[in-house]
Amino acid sequence: MQLKELIALDANAKHYGINPFSLMESAGKGAAEELFRFHGKKILFVCGSGNNGGDGFVAARELYSKGERVRVFCVSKPKALEARRAFSLLPEECLCSDMSSELKSCDVIVDCLLGVGVNGEPREPYSSIIDEINGANKIVVAMDVPSGIGTKKSVNANLTVTFHKTKEGLDRNTIVKDIGIPEEMEHLCGPGDVRAFFPKNRKESHKGENGRVAIVGGGPYTGAPMISAMAALRSGADLVYLCVPERIMSIEASFEPSLIVRKIDDLPDVDSILIGPGLGDEDIELAKRILDSSLKEGRSIVCDATILKSLGELNERCIVTPHMGEFKVIGGKERSEEEVKRIAKKLGCTVLLKGSTDLISDGHRFKKNPAGHPSMTRGGTGDALSGLCAGLSSRASDAFECACMAAYMNGRCGEIAFKRYSYGYTTMELVDLIPEVLRGCFE
Repeated sequence: MQLKELIALDANAKHYGINPFSLMESAGKGAAEELFRFHGKKILFVCGSGNNGGDGFVAARELYSKGERVRVFCVSKPKALEARRAFSLLPEECLCSDMSSELKSCDVIVDCLLGVGVNGEPREPYSSIIDEINGANKIVVAMDVPSGIGTKKSVNANLTVTFHKTKEGLDRNTIVKDIGIPEEMEHLCGPGDVRAFFPKNRKESHKGENGRVAIVGGGPYTGAPMISAMAALRSGADLVYLCVPERIMSIEASFEPSLIVRKIDDLPDVDSILIGPGLGDEDIELAKRILDSSLKEGRSIVCDATILKSLGELNERCIVTPHMGEFKVIGGKERSEEEVKRIAKKLGCTVLLKGSTDLISDGHRFKKNPAGHPSMTRGGTGDALSGLCAGLSSRASDAFECACMAAYMNGRCGEIAFKRYSYGYTTMELVDLIPEVLRGCFE
């Protein structure tokens, strides 16, 4: 698994009711099973403040209870909730405060400093501690992944005990331990998708660098493109252009001053484009030309509603968002994982089949999105979803990941909207909840 996929899985498992402390206990005890091969040797656990350190606390406690010689050095007090709980169960006599002297006297070092949730080069004091571990000339066992993996400063592990599945970047000296995450959990969208895949703004970034979106639609329906545009804006895109037939430009311009309204064929330079919401048959030929030119220019593309009647071969940067009726138009026969994968392969893109449970595939990967509420049958919720896809695609390049994020966020907005307003909420009230849902995914 890629590291960001594991970050998503961990958060989604917690969201769907798998006790994270139980996973930590399973991970630590699984690692202890492998560390018993060093029976009688002195083992030093070097633990960080996060859940990777928590896994180490559990393993150390397990080994100590079996009479093994164990010492635990903590870089700082545990910060993660589960890690604090695991630390509280660790016998005090295992703890040490002088890592340097323990490094000299131990036989085995267990690296529990930094897990998969840490991005970028290790900072101090972790950077210096990694240097000390690498220079100690001892057997080193990494817990889950070697700290700093994928960077210029990482632990050189002789053995890695990893959990659930092997991770990207690990070598053949890796043992995988099952910790009780069901296989089907890998195929559920949740807040973890957003936490793992949503790219945050750089401090140095400027206007337009974090997503420029064009919404091409409108005509007989003026609300649909506006809902999509606002969903794209609420998803975090810097600039959103609403490109509509000239006859409705004044109507669209009256809705929201943050949007830039243009004629339908006056396309700006954007990162992603959504084609279809509210579009009439009289503009379909123009929309097809826009689609063809966008494919040649390498933009991220989302296709919805009317344009789905006229699709040709797409590419891996495209998302289509049909409901079941539209899915049949593009060749789908039934609502199933196999059919969604087949159509995604046929078109060469990501398919997000809308429904009470959304089905998402790029022809290889597959996920379901159970988030949502039966009240989301109201008009415009599909336009909000396609707008979210477009907004997220302007910031992130992986279409499948963007579709998974959008599906969960849209469904979660529906759940919150119903809780607050019952059946009487408007689609724009749902759209206005997007920032709240986005923030919640990072908490």
